[in-house]
Amino acid sequence: MSEQVEEQGRAQAPLLDLFATAVHRFGSAWADLVAASLTMLVLGSLPIALADAAGASTAGTFAVALIAYTAAFHLLLGFVVLRGLPSPPGRSRWLATACSGLLTGLLAGVLAVVLFPFLGLIAMPLSAWLRSSRSRSGFRFGVPAAKSTVTSASR
Repeated sequence: MSEQVEEQGRAQAPLLDLFATAVHRFGSAWADLVAASLTMLVLGSLPIALADAAGASTAGTFAVALIAYTAAFHLLLGFVVLRGLPSPPGRSRWLATACSGLLTGLLAGVLAVVLFPFLGLIAMPLSAWLRSSRSRSGFRFGVPAAKSTVTSASR
């Protein structure tokens, strides 16, 4: 494809032109959402870096990551909702949305950390039951199971 472009005498467009084209086509909302997503990714990663620098265990770092990224997701969700309003929201609405998003995200993250061991206890027997039911029916991983050609005499 790039050879055809060069034959026609045009240079291949750099990656930044693709970003500018998307902004031109979809408006500034697209650029705002990309910037907000990257900002939330960085803000969500800061507590994880601090926990790691403080010498937290792997489980502790995982718990901090779960809480931090859940809070960042809810903050991003609030931004998306406010960005989609027909009229620009006031400062008090931004502040209220940020506070409720942060509080909801922190609560959801803590709840996920607390319930994580129990969810594993529910999922493990369920996955074992699914594996056993598939192997009895002759299916493994959604495809027919191959018949074993190994007999006790050939072992």
